[in-house]
Amino acid sequence: MNSIISKIKSSINIKTKPRNLKIFEFTKIINPEYLFVGDNVVIDDFCLLYAKKEAPIRIGSWVHIACFSSLTGGKITLGNFVGISGGCRIYAGSEDYKNGAFMNPPIPEKYRNVNRSGCIFKDFSFIGANSCVLPGVTIAEGAVAGTGSIVRKDLEPWGIYIMRDGKMVKIKERDKKKMIQNSVRLKKEFQNIRLAKFGI
Repeated sequence: MNSIISKIKSSINIKTKPRNLKIFEFTKIINPEYLFVGDNVVIDDFCLLYAKKEAPIRIGSWVHIACFSSLTGGKITLGNFVGISGGCRIYAGSEDYKNGAFMNPPIPEKYRNVNRSGCIFKDFSFIGANSCVLPGVTIAEGAVAGTGSIVRKDLEPWGIYIMRDGKMVKIKERDKKKMIQNSVRLKKEFQNIRLAKFGI
């Protein structure tokens, strides 16, 4: 694992290494040189992160990716204070069967309809256990997707959503004011922890 961690660059300053990065032993990271990670990040056992030159994974600070989650398929950005619960699937790329296209990665892309529109999780966003996020989705600042969600469309800022009758339904708002106040207190207490600035 140390050889993998040594290849990971900071998402805050590419010339430095992430601070307080914890990656558990049974995590699988493919192409770690295209993984950019902030400070105070924890990636649990049995996660899969598949980054590529054309599809990097960028992770902010104060982020947790829980066990049995996967981040694959295209460009993925996780802002600061993001939580990915256990068993989540972040599909930043997918394939379509239109016009007789194959849907099989060993086949050259010219015979396939590939969608690599990526996924973005803005600061303070969170997804519950065993949720799936599909390509092209942006989870807005502070938005929450409840357990077992299938997120096909963007979620609005600071909304709490659950899956109901096959659709994402907003059931309430998070307390943005208190969340921001808590993040300010956290930053004051842990001044050595830098935040990523992705401009997302």
